Amino acid sequence: MTDNGGKVDDRSKRKNAIAKFKQSMEASANFLDGVSRIVKDNLENLYVAEYAMQMFSYYTIDKNKGEDVPADEIISMTGYKLQDRKAYKAEVEYILWGNSSSKTNVRNTVMTIFGIRMLLNSFFAFTNPDIVRMSNEAAMAIAGPAPYLVPILQALVQLGFAGVETANDIQKIKDGYGVTIIKTSESWASIIIGVSQGDNTQEPSLNYREFLRIFLNINMLAGKEGTKLARIADCIQINIDYDLLKGYTMLALEARVKSRTTFMRKLSDMGAGGWNQPDDTYPILYQSILGY
Repeated sequence: MTDNGGKVDDRSKRKNAIAKFKQSMEASANFLDGVSRIVKDNLENLYVAEYAMQMFSYYTIDKNKGEDVPADEIISMTGYKLQDRKAYKAEVEYILWGNSSSKTNVRNTVMTIFGIRMLLNSFFAFTNPDIVRMSNEAAMAIAGPAPYLVPILQALVQLGFAGVETANDIQKIKDGYGVTIIKTSESWASIIIGVSQGDNTQEPSLNYREFLRIFLNINMLAGKEGTKLARIADCIQINIDYDLLKGYTMLALEARVKSRTTFMRKLSDMGAGGWNQPDDTYPILYQSILGY
């Protein structure tokens, strides 16, 4: 209607508006097709990332909200116990980072989580009125005869508050808790004058396992699936103590299918032998063995 200038009786402008509407619809369809291709092309990578999370151990696999998880419950999705693994509590981290030191891989993961939590906690520290006021007062007291330093000192004090809160978050995450994604006054856990001490495990939250899953998915979608698959093979190889390059894989497939024979009975009845089947179906047995 805007394109027509409000004149719905102008056939030429009406046809032009319909043509533009059609172009818009085609553009939307093309966009959706693009999204569909992205999902299709990367769905296998997401499956690989989930396979890694379900089959291998990670740093907090034996922790659940501050409680130790019994060894019998620490198993892969195929039912095997994970405690006997060579890189127990650091396998997924190896798949993510690839360092030969399990300690380094875990530290890299924790530090990455720390950086993310520090950024998210800074949002609250720089917007909460009580923290802003306290930081300003502290900065003015520290600056003394150099008032031009107040903004810088205030920012450092606010970052200090965010750092203390982040350290609290990391300890909760290492103990198997999920930590609130975006903090509020009710979920800010560190003690600050004027700010009540809250619960930093309120939902929505992310725990160590969920952070690790996000990191893996991002890496896979970034085109590093080949590297991740190779590291998964490393973990399998070291756990079974066997050189995978010397091994073989065989797949056996057997299918039993019944095909409905709409016209076959009539045709066979015309012959001497007849159909001799109890119903209008014909059984098919398919067997195949593939090796590589």
